[in-house]
Amino acid sequence: VAADGLFSLEEGGGSEFGAAVMGEFGGGADSPIGFRVDVAYIFDPEILIFRGNVIYTFMTSAESKFHPYLLGTGGYVTNTDFDGGDFLAGAGAGFNIMMTNSSITPFVEAAFLNQFADGTSVQMVDARLGVKIGTGGN
Repeated sequence: VAADGLFSLEEGGGSEFGAAVMGEFGGGADSPIGFRVDVAYIFDPEILIFRGNVIYTFMTSAESKFHPYLLGTGGYVTNTDFDGGDFLAGAGAGFNIMMTNSSITPFVEAAFLNQFADGTSVQMVDARLGVKIGTGGN
């Protein structure tokens, strides 16, 4: 789960805020590559952002509290009536903050998103601050 901030990079653009839920699988000690699906609900205007992500987590020492990662993402953005939407693609980076003897992992990430809207592109940054639950130290 995460708090979500969407910041427009367009002239006269603004910022919107919401929340996201996600499911992550793969990756770990055997492979640095994992996958995540997520949906974000932005409060005003009411929009939904569906994303599929490929995550590459850098191998760090066992003592390290910060585990950085890169992500590539693709998805779809629509209003809550589902009466129109656009595809999007992007890339970003973040890091997990490892907690000793805990199944909760705080994380921070930001992704540049390019929304393909009506023959034009709309750029934004999607920033998230959240916690992963039950990750077992990934």
